[in-house]
Amino acid sequence: VPQQEQPLTDAAAPLIITSQPVTEPKHPNHNTWNPENPLAWCQTFGSRSPARQAYIDTIANLPPQHDHTFPDRLEKTTVVTTPAHAAIVLKALMDAPPTLFHACDTEVMDIDLKNVGPVGNGYVTCLSVYSGPDFDYGLGDGPGTRLWIDNLDESFGLLQLFTPWLESEAHAKVWHNY
Repeated sequence: VPQQEQPLTDAAAPLIITSQPVTEPKHPNHNTWNPENPLAWCQTFGSRSPARQAYIDTIANLPPQHDHTFPDRLEKTTVVTTPAHAAIVLKALMDAPPTLFHACDTEVMDIDLKNVGPVGNGYVTCLSVYSGPDFDYGLGDGPGTRLWIDNLDESFGLLQLFTPWLESEAHAKVWHNY
């Protein structure tokens, strides 16, 4: 006669609480595991060496006299190319209701995705966002437009101004190709 399994009770499976992590590195020879700071290995993700940053500066921050032309207005698109416009749009995004979802996508240059992942590699050239037909980004284009934030040349580094919103867990974002 087969035995019936007994349901687990609190007495059958005591809960053990420890202040130390109980996991270990999968590759002990890599020598990057620190039980005192288990996330130390990833703290430099997204950072670049000074030499790599100097290279990115040469390809993503061209001087104003180059042949790059970009229209001031695009139909049904709110374009952000200056810190003043970024401040206005950032305020609108930060004031958005928490129930609103924002569809986001970035474009990246100087990356070989067959050999490296996106974190800390390449340079984000722009961010595009769509926040729905009723949302107004505040630059006079009206509700329902797409948002396009330039991060090249004269707008080099502009995307950093949006860090509070991008890192905010209070504002729901859905990423394309995530």
